[in-house]
Amino acid sequence: MTFKNTFYSLDFGLAGVYAAVVAVRFKSLLQYRAAALAGISTQIFWGCIKLMAPHATFERGAHFKDHADEVEDALQGALGDCGR
Repeated sequence: MTFKNTFYSLDFGLAGVYAAVVAVRFKSLLQYRAAALAGISTQIFWGCIKLMAPHATFERGAHFKDHADEVEDALQGALGDCGR
């Protein structure tokens, strides 16, 4: 097998074939590992989002109860009598 470049030309013979096979396997292994790492990272990210959403909702709910009358008045003003 001959590798040609503008600067050099190498002939590795059968060893070059084995080197090419090893290079392809190595690249596919790296691709698999990168995809696995991306999948793990995605699962961790969405797990954190799922943990934070209820916390934010319940924390917001404590403040929401203090202003429930104001929110009810605002909704009735915005919607008018369309619900009746």
